[in-house]
Amino acid sequence: MSATDAPAVKPEFFYVVVSPFLAYAKGDVIRDAAAIAVVEKDFLPHVVRVAASA
Repeated sequence: MSATDAPAVKPEFFYVVVSPFLAYAKGDVIRDAAAIAVVEKDFLPHVVRVAASA
């Protein structure tokens, strides 16, 4: 099995939008790693971090 065949790593958490920002609306769920990096850098007051279920 090559590195490209490996399953994607499931995030241990996700963010739920509590106040709108950029293209996100209240209640949107952010799971994409790149989007999470942007949110953590600039938009933490607009989201709540939620642990992913096992």
